[in-house]
Amino acid sequence: MPDQDRGVLDDAVGVLSWLNRTGWDIARRLPGGATAERTVRPVEELVAGQVRRQLQSMGLLDRGPVRRELTGSTGTRWVDGQVTTAVRPRLEELDPLRAAMAELLSRSAEQTREQSERQLFAGLLRQLVPDEARILAALSDGTRYPVVHVASRGPFGGIKRLVLENASTVGRAAGVQLAAHTPTLLSHLIRLGLVDVDPEDRSLAEQYDILLTDELVRAAEAEARVDGRGGVRVIRQTVALSELGRRFWQACQPVRATLPARWP
Repeated sequence: MPDQDRGVLDDAVGVLSWLNRTGWDIARRLPGGATAERTVRPVEELVAGQVRRQLQSMGLLDRGPVRRELTGSTGTRWVDGQVTTAVRPRLEELDPLRAAMAELLSRSAEQTREQSERQLFAGLLRQLVPDEARILAALSDGTRYPVVHVASRGPFGGIKRLVLENASTVGRAAGVQLAAHTPTLLSHLIRLGLVDVDPEDRSLAEQYDILLTDELVRAAEAEARVDGRGGVRVIRQTVALSELGRRFWQACQPVRATLPARWP
């Protein structure tokens, strides 16, 4: 068989395998799924026959019975090119990764918007550490906190390198255990989309001054002076809950009575 034909055949077998592993009952819920089923079903037997002929031409059938199964919602399978029916295997008997994706696709076709949002929030919650939860709680009342980034300047006045990102007073205000790692905690919350970094708020001038005396910020400024001949640039911004963060907090906010005694 020419390489081009073999490639097309391999692709077809791959598609059929996926459809049958995930189940036609899942695939037909997706856009175009019903049309795909009507088109592909009649091809299954033809593909099986072609595979058999290819194996014969390679001399593989002389080694004993050749068995290959394609099992789906209807239990379709072929053995030596003959299409029969079989019992659909349990989900956990399939490839774990493919089974997990099939399960997600199935649930996506059945969930309501509210259920999907709760699943999103559950996934976000699993990614948080306790100190990050405290930062979200501190931001939950709408309070904004100062944020600074420290960069070294290039020879022409632009930014050469960011030495420190997302230093903020919000960590100490929230009472986190790892106050020195507030930039890391805050950066993670930003990546998750739970907090926004906004422009400087001049009404927080005193808090910016306090933040600039922080040991971490002062060390970053010293490093920036060594790194760039153009001096140091300090970028001032603020941090607050994002719209996603507000919805997330509303859904996950604990009852006050369940909070620890040390909670401010």
